[in-house]
Amino acid sequence: MDDGSLLRILVATDIHLGKHENHPIRGVDSFEAFSEVMQIAKSTKPDILLLGGDLFDNINPSMKALYSCLRELKDVVFDESEGDDSIQI
Repeated sequence: MDDGSLLRILVATDIHLGKHENHPIRGVDSFEAFSEVMQIAKSTKPDILLLGGDLFDNINPSMKALYSCLRELKDVVFDESEGDDSIQI
């Protein structure tokens, strides 16, 4: 039921991008989790995407963490293939 009177909010918290990024096994965990959240946002098209808690694992994130975050956000927020259905800012 999508009558326009519902406000749909997607909430993700404590993503900690970059946590254990140099670990050979767990190094991609935070990036994969964030990517999954962004894909859910892209497919469900919520009215609000709230990223609470710690987006990055530390105050000075690595270039890998920054680039990964910006790439994922860009793909969802500025998805030109969706035309007028892309997320508005």
